Amino acid sequence: MIEQLLDPAYYAYSLFSVPTFLLAVALLFLGTFVWVREGGTRVSFSFFIMALAAGIWLFAFSGMYAATDKKVALLWAKGAYLGVPFIPSAVYFFAVTVLRITERRKIIVWIVSFLSLVFSFFALATDLLISDLHYYPWGYYPKYGALGLPFLAFFFGTMALSLYEFSAEFKKTGPGTHKLRVKSFMVGFGVASLGSIDYFAKYGVPIYPFGYLPIFVFFVIAVQTIRRYRLVDITPAFVADQIIATMADSLIVCDAEGKIRLVNPTACSILGYSRTELLGKPMASFLAAARAHRFGEALQGTVIRDEEAELHAKGGRRVDVSISVSHLRDRDHRAQGVVIIGRDIRERKRIEEELNFLAKFPAENPNPVLRISKEGMILYANRVAHSLLKLWDWKSGEPSPYFFRTEVSKVYRAGVNRELEVTVGSAIWSLMFNPVPEAGYVNVYGTEITERKRAEERLKHMVHYDALTNLPNRLLLTDRLNQALSRSRRHHQFVVVLFLDLDRFKMINDTLGHHYGDFLLKGVADRLVACVRSVDTVSRLGGDEFVVILDDISDTEMIPRMTQKILDAFSKPFNVHSVELFMTPSIGVSIYPNDGESAEELLKNADAAMYRAKEQGKNNCRFYSSEMHLNVMERLELETSLHHALERNEFVLYYQPVIDLREGRVVGMEALVRWEKPHSGMISPGKFIPLTEETGLIIPIAEWVLRTACAQNRSWQEAGLPPVKIAVNLSGRQFQQKDLLETITRTLEETGLSPDFLELELTESILMQKGDATIATLRGLNAMGVRISIDDFGTGYSSLSYLKRFPIDKLKIDQSFVSSVMADYNDAVIAKTVVTMAHGLGLKAIAEGVETAEQLAFLHSVGCDEAQGYFFSRPLPAEEAMKLLTEKFHC
Repeated sequence: MIEQLLDPAYYAYSLFSVPTFLLAVALLFLGTFVWVREGGTRVSFSFFIMALAAGIWLFAFSGMYAATDKKVALLWAKGAYLGVPFIPSAVYFFAVTVLRITERRKIIVWIVSFLSLVFSFFALATDLLISDLHYYPWGYYPKYGALGLPFLAFFFGTMALSLYEFSAEFKKTGPGTHKLRVKSFMVGFGVASLGSIDYFAKYGVPIYPFGYLPIFVFFVIAVQTIRRYRLVDITPAFVADQIIATMADSLIVCDAEGKIRLVNPTACSILGYSRTELLGKPMASFLAAARAHRFGEALQGTVIRDEEAELHAKGGRRVDVSISVSHLRDRDHRAQGVVIIGRDIRERKRIEEELNFLAKFPAENPNPVLRISKEGMILYANRVAHSLLKLWDWKSGEPSPYFFRTEVSKVYRAGVNRELEVTVGSAIWSLMFNPVPEAGYVNVYGTEITERKRAEERLKHMVHYDALTNLPNRLLLTDRLNQALSRSRRHHQFVVVLFLDLDRFKMINDTLGHHYGDFLLKGVADRLVACVRSVDTVSRLGGDEFVVILDDISDTEMIPRMTQKILDAFSKPFNVHSVELFMTPSIGVSIYPNDGESAEELLKNADAAMYRAKEQGKNNCRFYSSEMHLNVMERLELETSLHHALERNEFVLYYQPVIDLREGRVVGMEALVRWEKPHSGMISPGKFIPLTEETGLIIPIAEWVLRTACAQNRSWQEAGLPPVKIAVNLSGRQFQQKDLLETITRTLEETGLSPDFLELELTESILMQKGDATIATLRGLNAMGVRISIDDFGTGYSSLSYLKRFPIDKLKIDQSFVSSVMADYNDAVIAKTVVTMAHGLGLKAIAEGVETAEQLAFLHSVGCDEAQGYFFSRPLPAEEAMKLLTEKFHC
């Protein structure tokens, strides 16, 4: 059962599980935050326990809502009672802790805690508390058994007791922070009481359990109260603790024997030890021998003020501090210990040493340091300067090289600092010239910046090159194209832009995965680079789009040769992880100055020519023409109209009957969308469906098709017509929507159509995407009772293993096979094989595109179950299709 609990196949995306999961995480964060922020006090711990109990409840319920299997949902429901029974006891513990009456209420705390444990045990180990599950629109929900009413009495009784404690405290407390704090918590409890609405659903009342919202509001109010009024009153002890904990200086308190009894966080940080490691240790063990003796004097009564000392930190480190020691005395003024305040002076010491270091120009300086007189004579050069700048033989008083003499002269006259970059061997150095006019020389300080410059080059490369293929990206492409145009204008030559788009790349990428797609794109980039000259540019715009710039072209006759060379290069397969893949390009060509004079215009026109190449069969090349501009404008106008078509009710559904070949009756209707565009008539689906995919409009249109088709089928049934299945095509993008199951459930509920009469058609390529997610979605649909049909079977990248893994009902033989069964032996064998394989797997086989009696006879002979096509009827409007529901066809 644990395996099922962790198996994604037993879950589906649920909108109702999202808020409970997020609030569970938020509550655990709030509880932990308050616990840490308040320093682990008893009050903050009780708040954390309260948040933990509520968090367990909400987390388990989020799993229960998302579960598609009842047994898995029941595990989550019972798991929630690791937290639910402890909520009232945690609330009461929090209340008495905040009110500082824990000791007086200790027995009650133990009793309610024990009862929480008892109810949790019965929920987990028996069916007395949770006997079963209800199923509501938001998912599975617990059903209470015999112990339900006793548990509710315990739950609300304990909550009422907590509220009573706060109420009593409020009445007897005078004005002040504590009264405001208690009042705020009472308001929070009032809001939290609204959460009791959750228990109605446990007894079959279908009210959505939004109790997590008031519970979360209560926690927000609690956190706000803690932030505003704190969980403790400001007392001298509290202030002292806060000062000690936040001091920038280290504080160590030792007893009369010199053993450490108290340390603050700063002291722990400086020494590198935890508080536990330091307590009880002799302070002298952390001091150098001389200072240990001085510390002994301090224990005898000597006062120490701001003396420098060296502490022995963890790992053998030495820490320079400035310490002051004062004494702790009892009422009789006898010494009881000392207080040591230490200030970390490592940074100050470092700066002092660095100033002395630079002032003396030591030879050990890792950077080159020179001093050059205003006349250009080298007064000083350290060893690094000698080594890197070839100054081994230089001596004081010798003239500096010409480079330095020139720069020193400029800097000295200007009287301002100047920074230069020089390359010495493989290293790059930044030299800062600092004039000292009053002394008559210039100091030169060097810093190696090799890594910084390399990082800058890497960043520059990232900005201008595609990360996957290392080709120039759009930014660099535009720059190079503009440069090429400038040269061509001066020399009266041509510039050619080739716009390439890979055919069927999306199918391969979706089917085999992005890893294969990326590897394929790299191979394409390598072949394109191998096809062109060194002066040309190959660029990747993104996705599967590439652009080639042919520069310095004096004869346009070489352009067809170049495009053919590219097409020929793609004729060989690409070997991707031992899989041979064939990939073809569609190429559009634009030429400067014939087809445009700007980079933007040439790219746009080459893109238009590429689309024409795709329309004319792919794997070819087309040159731009003015006619293509009109086609592009027509396409843009069509796209604009498409955005308004749905709201203007321009879409209609046509229905094509599906015939049972054994009985000759209509057993289904396939819903096919059509676009009746005003002033243009009926628009072919082949024109507007691809546009809906590109623009993202496929989702709202597909939902409209689903809702309209279901409503129409329900209408036919209410009219007394024979009930049939309605088949609706799902696009790949629609299938990947996380709320697909919810959308279909909502549509069926709104239209009143039973799931048994809905059939969804998917292509093979959709099924091959995201295997685990696909299985979960299909199982969800199957659990609802919706039928699944595989459309165009055998035309895509087929993997027969999915026929066993996925809950499929039908295989649909593609029209391309059906149309040729009488003329092509291979197509006839394929069609027969699909029917045989479907029956062997317990599936039905349906043929589409049946147009002749001969095709029908063949399908009858191989045992095909169902068929559709023009032989029976073309797609018809709903009114005409309705008449076919009572007809009987001769098969």
